[in-house]
Amino acid sequence: SDNPLIVHISDIEEVDKITIGIPTGKVTTIVDMNGKYSHLLINHIAYNSIQKSLNVLYISLNQSKRHIYLELLSRHSCDDKFNNSLSMKDLTTKFNERLYATVYDDIKDKFLNYLSIYDANNFNVQNVFVFQRIFTEADIKFRDLTGKSVEIILIDGISKLRIDTLRKTITNHRVIEKEYYMFLNDMANKFLGENVSVPIVVS
Repeated sequence: SDNPLIVHISDIEEVDKITIGIPTGKVTTIVDMNGKYSHLLINHIAYNSIQKSLNVLYISLNQSKRHIYLELLSRHSCDDKFNNSLSMKDLTTKFNERLYATVYDDIKDKFLNYLSIYDANNFNVQNVFVFQRIFTEADIKFRDLTGKSVEIILIDGISKLRIDTLRKTITNHRVIEKEYYMFLNDMANKFLGENVSVPIVVS
């Protein structure tokens, strides 16, 4: 089907159940009825993917790049190999620098090689061509570092997208979503015009 896959999140216990086997060649939309879990789920997918050495393109309109890195670092510190974990409060205030260095050293190659993050400070979302540029930049980076293309795309903050023309700014969400979803669906099926499909998850 050409229709996007819609995933409803109502309970945090559902997260692990649906992050295994995200369909490729499709756009999966996270619909968060409580407004709590969609960002967490996107991070969860990102973390699981880089742990599997998959090339993750993470585009966020909700959180800064630094915040996302710290969240993933906090998540990694919960691994059984570490005696203690680093909460987000620990990471944004006073924290155990030795533990931070240990956790960071353990995952830094994954962060640097398998994760490419763009936040709202990196680009001004005006049309689908902005995403085209980001996809191309990330693809070049990953090919240089890992010899592989982008393998999963995560977009957090789809509701903040807009379309700017030379004459006006389009704010009608139905029009905006139709244009972006058509573009993303095409990219999921045939990434950057190549005969390869990728999973795209939006929230």
